[in-house]
Amino acid sequence: MPGMRAVSESANALFNSGNVGKMKEHVGKFQDTTPLGTIAGELNIANSAAAAYLNGMPRCMQGVVKALVASNLLRSQPWGIQFVWFAASEWELTISEEAGTPGSKGAIFVSLRSPRA
Repeated sequence: MPGMRAVSESANALFNSGNVGKMKEHVGKFQDTTPLGTIAGELNIANSAAAAYLNGMPRCMQGVVKALVASNLLRSQPWGIQFVWFAASEWELTISEEAGTPGSKGAIFVSLRSPRA
């Protein structure tokens, strides 16, 4: 879990509601077989140690996160995504979505729990 809180902060800066639309050009990265940590490194979200740690996340969980990001980026107006990390004994992924209201877009929340390395 090297620097996972810093990774969360970097991801939140790129995928917040004010910036997520700029990430549309990267949707293809999330649609191929590239591991999640490698993508995070390419987008300057994670340093090499954190990218390697993310690449160790169970493949099914990496696929879920990548599909969620790709699906969101394909919306006509993508929603902000908020990432949070907690230490845990096992890998765990929780995703929730809050519907928008007439005055605001919806939001997606991704909570990752993982063992300390």
